[in-house]
Amino acid sequence: MTGDAQSGAVYLKASATLVSMQQEMYKDALFFLSEAKNCIATKQDIPFGIWRFFRAVILFSFAATEATINHFISAHIDRHRNELPQAEIDKWTEKKKYMSMTNKLREGIQWFGNDRFDERSQLWRDFLELKEWRDALVHFRDFGRANTSIAYLSPEESLKTAEKAIRTASMMIKKIYVAHPDNRATYPSTFDEMPG
Repeated sequence: MTGDAQSGAVYLKASATLVSMQQEMYKDALFFLSEAKNCIATKQDIPFGIWRFFRAVILFSFAATEATINHFISAHIDRHRNELPQAEIDKWTEKKKYMSMTNKLREGIQWFGNDRFDERSQLWRDFLELKEWRDALVHFRDFGRANTSIAYLSPEESLKTAEKAIRTASMMIKKIYVAHPDNRATYPSTFDEMPG
């Protein structure tokens, strides 16, 4: 028994798995969309189950985008820690004040990559819509109007919303990746995977 535990500990110390959380969450969004489509295609009468899959798509699409911007902000801080004023580090690590996701995107991409989001673009409007869907789910809001949140959409409407969430996350994430000078305008091919 003792030998097994020790060999297991050695194995754990000797092995490593690198995970890209933004890619994993994006794949999760695709997976849950596929599950929802399977339920609809096989006419399974489990509305809450289908909605649960759609809810996961929205949450994972948003989380993948947030993980991406946070990753690049954190990497920029790590790389330039000795050059950045402590107040700047504290701002981006949210030591003193919370920074919204929209501000991270607005300012962060310019901070580490000298690029910007065009806030008049369809992509930015789609992202804000994704954020509203995510906020409505996480904070249980229906945008101030009775029965209008994503929780009340039909499966067909939810399907369109979920597919749009994945497309929006894909485009936002790719923009973040290509903005970083080290990436030479490339990004992981995972983000080219679209709902089938």
